[in-house]
Amino acid sequence: INLEFLGVNYINRQIELIDYTSQDILEMGSDFLKILIHPDDLERVMHHVIVKMSQGKDNEVYSIEYRIRHKDDSFRWFISRDTIFKRNTDGKVIEYIGIAEDISDRKDSEELLQRQFAAVEAAIDGIAILKDYQYTFLNKAHLNMFGYERAEEVMGKTWKIFYSPEEIDYFDQNVVPLLMEEKKWQGETIATRKDGSKFAQEVSLTMTDTGDLICVSRDITERKKTEEKLKQLVKELSDFKYALDQSSIVAITNPQGFITYVNENFCKISGYSPEELIGNNHSLVNSDYHSGEFFGNFWSTITRGKVWRGEMKNKAKDGTYYWVDSTIVPFLNEKGIPIQYLAIRRDITDAKRAEEELQTANHQLTLANRELARANRLKQEFLANMSHELRTPLNAILGMSEGLQDEFLGILNTRQKKAVLSIQESGQHLLELINDILDLAKIESGKIELDKKPIIIPYLCESSLTFLKQQALNKNIQLQTFIPDNIRYFVADERRVRQILINLLSNAVKFTPNGGVVTLEVRIEDKKKDDLIPPTPLVKQGNHRDQELTPLDKPGGNHLDKQREGGLTYPSQEIIFAIKDTGIGIAPENLDRLFQSFVQIDSSLSRQYEGTGLGLALVRRLTELHGGNVTVESKINQGSCFTVRLPYVILSTDKSLTPSALEGTPKGESFLSLPCPIPHPLILLAEDNQANIDSISDYLMSRDYRLIIARNGEDAIAIAKASKPHLILMDISMPGMDGLEATTLIRADQELRNIPIIALTAFAMPGDREKCIAAGVNEYLTKPVRFKHLLNMIVQLLSQ
Repeated sequence: INLEFLGVNYINRQIELIDYTSQDILEMGSDFLKILIHPDDLERVMHHVIVKMSQGKDNEVYSIEYRIRHKDDSFRWFISRDTIFKRNTDGKVIEYIGIAEDISDRKDSEELLQRQFAAVEAAIDGIAILKDYQYTFLNKAHLNMFGYERAEEVMGKTWKIFYSPEEIDYFDQNVVPLLMEEKKWQGETIATRKDGSKFAQEVSLTMTDTGDLICVSRDITERKKTEEKLKQLVKELSDFKYALDQSSIVAITNPQGFITYVNENFCKISGYSPEELIGNNHSLVNSDYHSGEFFGNFWSTITRGKVWRGEMKNKAKDGTYYWVDSTIVPFLNEKGIPIQYLAIRRDITDAKRAEEELQTANHQLTLANRELARANRLKQEFLANMSHELRTPLNAILGMSEGLQDEFLGILNTRQKKAVLSIQESGQHLLELINDILDLAKIESGKIELDKKPIIIPYLCESSLTFLKQQALNKNIQLQTFIPDNIRYFVADERRVRQILINLLSNAVKFTPNGGVVTLEVRIEDKKKDDLIPPTPLVKQGNHRDQELTPLDKPGGNHLDKQREGGLTYPSQEIIFAIKDTGIGIAPENLDRLFQSFVQIDSSLSRQYEGTGLGLALVRRLTELHGGNVTVESKINQGSCFTVRLPYVILSTDKSLTPSALEGTPKGESFLSLPCPIPHPLILLAEDNQANIDSISDYLMSRDYRLIIARNGEDAIAIAKASKPHLILMDISMPGMDGLEATTLIRADQELRNIPIIALTAFAMPGDREKCIAAGVNEYLTKPVRFKHLLNMIVQLLSQ
């Protein structure tokens, strides 16, 4: 769409779905919005086009829902996702692209579900849904019946909270088997309210195909009282007609089924007058009369002098149907032979309709859940493909820039070095963005796992600050740390905690003016008693496979107090990482938005800083995964303090983890710490991307390595058999045979099985590393690969 005259430059053939041609739209010119958009939506859409798109940011997607006029003048709902496409030389937006999707069916489904749930909620009878006999839904009538005010008091609990042990035993022995076989059950029970009082209840249970149990129940206390009262009145033959007239829906028949009495309510619901009913057979209103199975059960029960209870579908005089809940009481003579039948009924038409609508709604929800699962799977596939497609070219960009900085292709002048450094920094920024997006996606899908080990706190802080030293030096910012001597280590995921600290320290340096101060302080604090929570399970691995969490003495007390409940040990202290700066600060009204994904605080000072808005969102998610939290205090132009609180969990059973032993732990990785044991090693590079082949080959050959190239799995196996390389660098995604299959076949070959293999892959989703290791690789590196890291790994494998 061209914003200069609000005209369409291009539209694809999908417009034919609403009977327009592309030429029809193009000929509408600047009036196309007024012609196509529903009048009630036009002002909102025009505001979206003029304000959002003309003043929006590049690469951001703006969504809006509206109705489009079909060529037959009907309207359908669409959602449009719009992105700025082109600016002129003055930076003014002149074109944008919109992708529209028809969502009319979704809108109709949403409205239907809303009506259905409204009907269920308004039903007089109690309606509930149970999964595995635990409540997942209760309407207001159900809650009121049992004396509860909020669904949260009952949600997730078993139905047994409402019944006595005797009722539970009867249900388990008699009802559950019948329900499993016939999928339906109806009967009466004695239930218990929240306050402990008892009441009579009638229950109808239906098991759906999805395993949900739909329960429709009603309090029949008053009805039971009425029944008892009627029986007493019949026996005493006093005030009989008055009692019947005050009941719900009442009729009396002779032994042959002919009506001898009806009350006013019976006439009202059936539409007949007393004169039209009395003397007629009850089949006049009972539409189930001709159902052999139903009538046989009903008639055999009452003719034997037994009370019958059940639901009936009746037909009114105007032809409409209504449902009644009936109790038929036979009155017997001295010989035990029925002389008349008393029918007490209650209109349950609304409840039956609500039950049917609830089943339909449940089916709709099941379909919606399946669609959500499908959408989540497609999202994961998209993220995996996006990561792979971006990492592959980034590997060449970062690899070549790293090699150029090492001057393996020749000496660079100052301007060239600066240009190469800019390329590397930009590529690294893009890589960090990809990693942040993937981390957030993993957390949201529950696929991220913490690798918990003992972490040396001084080294953790020192290595985190190392990432920021050059940036701080460029701005003349002083970096300070305060770590008490008695705080040495704790158990957590070191990579994730370092990720938290680097994000917060990076922000502190970024938003602190030249000459400022950034401080990292570590301390231990006692938790409040109400805040004690169980520690997250320790991942057992390494030398600490069989260790348990236990208290460890320190001067002045214990690191852990044994707070026990149900056999669990709760840490009573937490470790605090406080990152303070003297920067620009954050306005109070922006603090609530600070940890939201893709949100940047829009102030005049912050616009000059780069960022995606993902860093703080990731900090919060990773902190919460550890069972902790992050808070912030800030004042404009005075600085900010971000405080990360994590459970202070330690190990004590391994003597190698004493403070004195921890002093000797290496301070960091030293690239190329070992000389290569083989002169001019022969490396087989299996890779199909030419840019990656060029960058990796140039770098390794400049370090006196010999290279042979294979462009797919078949070639890699053939060349490995012919050349017997010292080591193989194996790409995973290649045409024909991929790297996983090639690795498996190499490991099956007696002559090749001991050749070290390093997987170089752009696949970085959960499970990708495990697949590579299972195939037989020795090491796994995700693209982009740091050449110094790769070279160090090659030397270590060749040394082994």
